[in-house]
Amino acid sequence: MSSEFKFEEKAGSISPKSSVESNPDQNIQLYISKAITDLKDSQTANFITILGIFASFLAFLIIEIQILKTVCDYLRIMGFSLFILGAIFCFITFLLYFIDSTGKKLWHIVLLSILSLVLIGGGIYSISKGEDEYVCKLNRLDTDFQKLQQNLQDKNDKWLIESTKDLNNFKASLRQNK
Repeated sequence: MSSEFKFEEKAGSISPKSSVESNPDQNIQLYISKAITDLKDSQTANFITILGIFASFLAFLIIEIQILKTVCDYLRIMGFSLFILGAIFCFITFLLYFIDSTGKKLWHIVLLSILSLVLIGGGIYSISKGEDEYVCKLNRLDTDFQKLQQNLQDKNDKWLIESTKDLNNFKASLRQNK
């Protein structure tokens, strides 16, 4: 009697079992189908990871567009952008750290960690050196008010000149009619 190995699937793994009546073709097909299932599962996990990174960059862009609409001080908005970008790189670093269990890409993790810390530090520095938002908006309102005041003064001067011309023309026409 020869002893052949038969693969049985138990709780997601394949274990060899000694059996006389096993078929080697079935064993190979079972092993191949299990390998294909494992490969599909790992591809799904990679797809979810890539989708998560894409979603974080998309959220970053949406936040930036909303903030840029009301920007007053460009140094502060640059600091906020650097801080958010550093936070996203920090997230990617943690993701790489937990995905790469072998430690083969340790230099990627170290490089991304340094980059994210530099971006976060630069963002904090830029935010701290920016102009106060209240003062910036007050200056903007004052400038806008002065422009509106000048615009209104120009319109009033123009109306006064036109009204004076019309009044002079009316007086001239009354003198001619007498």
